[in-house]
Amino acid sequence: RAHHAGSPSVHACWLYMNGVRKDLWDTVPPRMAQRIYAGILNEILTILTVRYCQTNTTEVTTPLLINDILNILLCMAQLLPTICSSGADLAGLDVKQQARDVRDVHAKCNELFKCLVYRGADLHYIHQAFKEKDDSPIPKNSPAPWFIFVSPKLFGEALDDVMNSPLDLPDKTAIGLELIVLLAQPQPSWPLLVKVLMMRNCQLIRSLLIHAVKHTSIDNSHWPANGCWYTVEDKRGKCE
Repeated sequence: RAHHAGSPSVHACWLYMNGVRKDLWDTVPPRMAQRIYAGILNEILTILTVRYCQTNTTEVTTPLLINDILNILLCMAQLLPTICSSGADLAGLDVKQQARDVRDVHAKCNELFKCLVYRGADLHYIHQAFKEKDDSPIPKNSPAPWFIFVSPKLFGEALDDVMNSPLDLPDKTAIGLELIVLLAQPQPSWPLLVKVLMMRNCQLIRSLLIHAVKHTSIDNSHWPANGCWYTVEDKRGKCE
């Protein structure tokens, strides 16, 4: 039996949460909508975490369990930005500054990720991991392991670097996290937009300007100055 499609319950949960989000975004004030949605998301994730972490499986049903947990983590990576206020919240950094619902979602997703590893890995590798001693200290405030696992392209080559705070993130990763949160808000967030544009020495603005210059049509390359007046030595001239 093929298990790549996953359980219908996970699909139903994904559709339900997207429907609830659309209804809240369309009918409820933004802040209130986020608070309500965060509570619903947290409660549903609690049910899923308890169910899948305590399920007894057989050799036949284990692949389905692993597939379902992976689908849940992928869904959470898409839904979590809607209740976050910054990229640090999304990545699981600055735990003390996180809202309770965001912190709880990260904690439950980490439990699901552990279950995924323990249930999905071969006993040989699990035994090897526990047998070998790693004396390197584990960072207390690093991105959530589950989020790194489901977003490898977002972190790229920085996976092996120590990231204890948002300032330690590479430019592309930090800006990408903030953009994801910005696009998931129930309404335009102008302070967050300004933050994204100005962060990392205006990296995004410079990238947009470079892209615009490189892709400007030759016929329209001088249109901004065409017809504009300028003054040199008290003499007015016109751009042609």
